Amino acid sequence: MSINVSNEAVSADTVFINGNIYTQDKNLPWASSVACKDGRILAVGKEEGMTGIINDTTSVIDLDGKYVFPGFIDAHSSTILEVFRNTYLEVDPIWDLDMVLGEITNYCDTISDGETAFIYGFHESILKDYVTHEEKSKLLDEIETDCPIIALGIDGIHIWLNSIATEIVKTTCEDADIQVPSLLFILEALMVFDTDELRDKIEEEEERLTDKGITTIFNYASPICFDKLYCNAILEQVGDSCPPKQGFYGSLYINCPLDTDVLLSILEYQNTFTGDLNDLMNYNFIKIEAGGPESLSFFSQDELNKLCLSVADKGYNIHIDALDKETLIKTYTVFDTLRSKGYLKNTLVIASDIKLTQEELMKYRYADTFCTTFSSDTLNNSVFSHSANIKQAIDHLTCNAAAIIGESNNLGSIEKGKIANFTVFTENLFDCTLKTFSRLHAEMVITGGQVIYDAEEENMNEMFNLLINMQM
Repeated sequence: MSINVSNEAVSADTVFINGNIYTQDKNLPWASSVACKDGRILAVGKEEGMTGIINDTTSVIDLDGKYVFPGFIDAHSSTILEVFRNTYLEVDPIWDLDMVLGEITNYCDTISDGETAFIYGFHESILKDYVTHEEKSKLLDEIETDCPIIALGIDGIHIWLNSIATEIVKTTCEDADIQVPSLLFILEALMVFDTDELRDKIEEEEERLTDKGITTIFNYASPICFDKLYCNAILEQVGDSCPPKQGFYGSLYINCPLDTDVLLSILEYQNTFTGDLNDLMNYNFIKIEAGGPESLSFFSQDELNKLCLSVADKGYNIHIDALDKETLIKTYTVFDTLRSKGYLKNTLVIASDIKLTQEELMKYRYADTFCTTFSSDTLNNSVFSHSANIKQAIDHLTCNAAAIIGESNNLGSIEKGKIANFTVFTENLFDCTLKTFSRLHAEMVITGGQVIYDAEEENMNEMFNLLINMQM
């Protein structure tokens, strides 16, 4: 493996890492060292080839024979939903109105008087026979409870309040002189979330992901208001000079045809908002869930074409979960149309457990330009259940995941010029079983060339704190 390094003096922020480096190069998959500068990989190869880089100002990380892999990317999860889980009653979007009301009734019996009952996940179609806000509120008022109730639809847009909650929001708006409250304002007025508790949960989730070696996440299927609260908390961390432990790629979740102007305004706002993190946080995907049980997430071909064309025209990437074969064919059709119209830079992802035959695929001229992966499932998002061997599991967490989030030029492998994200293990993953791999804890995590987690150091700190507490 060749190493191309400038003969010019290397600045003091150069980092040299010595270990077993997995490069994913078929001809020479392993290297012994990697050099990083300005958060990017400067060179990869044998240690003796790095003599032009190492000097008195070089930071050296000697991993003493540990195994270095590209920074893991979780592209099949919903980190934000994980953070907010247990803060609401989760209802299934396929449930009918009677079942949803029954679950809300049972839930309200378990909360304290005056506490807000927060429900998430109903499909807006269950209220199709109720036109006015008053008609919808009456359904919740008939539940014997004195607490405010707010239910948020699975799309993160539709809300459903009982009369008590409506009055609280109305009074709060009058006091604040607000004519049209945002969803976040409504949630704050009803005191749905505890800010400090939410911040702690976000930190816990970051630590959990770091422990598994995750350096980048692609988040899907969470409501817009959850996304905003999560981003706010991350921004506060950055303000305290504590960088995020994971790069974040967000997506706007859609499960039914909506006005494209509204969707584009939300995407623009979210993308502008997250832009403050200088590429550590991105919001450049729409995540469409289409088809499935009872066709609750039905899109006609025309509706899907219009939606995808509008967002692709603004430079956004598109990720479609096709839950049945009819929708899968629609997805291939619209993506083929986009490519034929010259939308070549947009990342187009098809997520489905259904496969088209080779004969069916031949109908689509640009099929080989789409990224395909297994379907999203918040109940079973593990790549290990979709991997036949260790190599597949590693690919799902690195190069395949980088392609899914449209970052193959920056992430997913250890190559010169890419972002210096690494996940380090004491074990060689190729000597493990899939079951063992799924339970492993990272020994070290490096993002942008900087060590953000070191298990040995963490253990030393825990031991020190334990000894101090015992002495006290």
